[in-house]
Amino acid sequence: MEDPIERALELLEARERGRARRLRRALADHPFDIDALCTLGEAMVRLEEGDAAVAAWMRAVGADPACVRAWDGLGDLFERVGALGEAIDCFGAAVEAGPSAERHFRLGRALQAAGQPVPAANAYQAALALDGRLAPAWFNLGGILVGTGQLAEAAHCFREATAADPAHGRAFCNLGVVLRRSGALEGAEQALRRATELKPRYPLALANLAGVLEILNQREEAAAVADRALAEAPDSCLAGIVRARLFRRAGELEQARRCIDRAVAAAPDPEQRGRALVEAGMVRDRWSDADGAFDAWSAGQATLASLPAASRIDPTAWPRLVERIRASLDDVLALPPAPEDGAPPPVFMVGFPRSGTTLTEQILAAHPGLVTAEERPFLDRALAGSGYPGGAVDPAGVRRRWREETADFAREGLPLVDKLPLNLVHAALLSRAFPKARLLVSLRDPRDVCLSCFAQDFVLNEAMVQFVDLGRTAELYRQVMGLWLELRDRLEMSWLELRYEDLVADLEGSARRLLDFLGLPWRDEVLRYHEVASRRTVLTPSHQDVSQPIFTRARGRWRRYERQLAPILPTLEPLVSALGYD
Repeated sequence: MEDPIERALELLEARERGRARRLRRALADHPFDIDALCTLGEAMVRLEEGDAAVAAWMRAVGADPACVRAWDGLGDLFERVGALGEAIDCFGAAVEAGPSAERHFRLGRALQAAGQPVPAANAYQAALALDGRLAPAWFNLGGILVGTGQLAEAAHCFREATAADPAHGRAFCNLGVVLRRSGALEGAEQALRRATELKPRYPLALANLAGVLEILNQREEAAAVADRALAEAPDSCLAGIVRARLFRRAGELEQARRCIDRAVAAAPDPEQRGRALVEAGMVRDRWSDADGAFDAWSAGQATLASLPAASRIDPTAWPRLVERIRASLDDVLALPPAPEDGAPPPVFMVGFPRSGTTLTEQILAAHPGLVTAEERPFLDRALAGSGYPGGAVDPAGVRRRWREETADFAREGLPLVDKLPLNLVHAALLSRAFPKARLLVSLRDPRDVCLSCFAQDFVLNEAMVQFVDLGRTAELYRQVMGLWLELRDRLEMSWLELRYEDLVADLEGSARRLLDFLGLPWRDEVLRYHEVASRRTVLTPSHQDVSQPIFTRARGRWRRYERQLAPILPTLEPLVSALGYD
């Protein structure tokens, strides 16, 4: 059998005779000359003779198991041809023989490509411990953290990548995407604009920038940027979703349909396909195509529910929390109320999602006598570690921590509106921690609510994951609103139920009733809430609607979908009757 090293030398001699002769002489004198063997392996890679390269490097590590040069070469070659297991072994041996930031990084890269995110992250962190300016390690680590839902940590990594390499357009793009998902739209816009400056023809950055601009109601620029993205990549699903939504908002439904159908067909992965299908449902709904809309929503939600991020969420966690809160009602209502602290009592705006809370908040945001803060988890943070529900809880401590969490939004002398719909389940505790607060409860026909929740592309968490399934949506509605009906006549705090249907039918009458309840004087600005909303950042899916005047097309929409909703109507029927919608 021919010696593989001799074969390698013959191959080299045909291309680089002088170098081949020098290596032949060196290996004739010393058959295990490490430097000569590694040089020969590198030459074989240049000649695209992978087997010969492996033979040379393997002889080198056989002679010296600590030969990092050979292990590096082997790892790079195996990684290049997709033999990731072998690449991981070789990079691991290189790290063990001679640790360096670059070798830890290569090991992490191979592990990540092999679908081993946790050991890959450990390798990247080891690389960064040796060289904190290694931008590729920060970038790849950020990508892993995004996949596990650790958005704040991922944003830190992408910021470090851009600090180490200010020309890293992809890192700026990823930072913008993470900030957008976190609700930090101003920072997202800045990062994505920088990405498009560095990479003007980068479709991913352009598409995401268009999405942020659309949420910020900069619709004209959003359309122009989305068109740039589609000019560079006509099959860009993300850009297609944004452009279709903008066409839909403008009432250009035929263009919206064509655009979203292309986006669905071009979706490169399940996540984008799921989001495109949800938007396709919205477009078909505007066409009054109930069957097509419901089929698209169903397919979209099923796709989103199948994603790894969704599968890591326990769908039973939030329903179990509601039941624990219900079981502790008597104990919570028996707690002594917290003493007054001298600050203006807040306004808590609650209700089931898609019941009109965003519309109501925008009306209040137009009044100068209040401060609004969008949807932020102030109360969740204040309750962390409190023992609630089911354990001893101090209402005064909850209020103190809530004041700390809201300090950046507070303005002296003005009540703060804390809007988070599902805080409705905490109404009993709110009545003890904030006995002088006002509770605004948004109501809407339960059938419209559940349909609307099912038709949204929510960021999934333990509560929102219920909405990928219509049956679970109805069951959660039954739990949450049943809890409210059980509780409302036992509360000692002031509360007001405000119906979405009344708001859209008689805006001024509903607004006057709302302001009277809050003890605020009338201001005509509240009737022009959409003008204020168009200049504000609205993070909920309703941002498309509250920046325009009142419309009534969503009222009673469920009737077009009565056949599709038939399986959940028995679950909702008691609530429909109890809330006066029968």
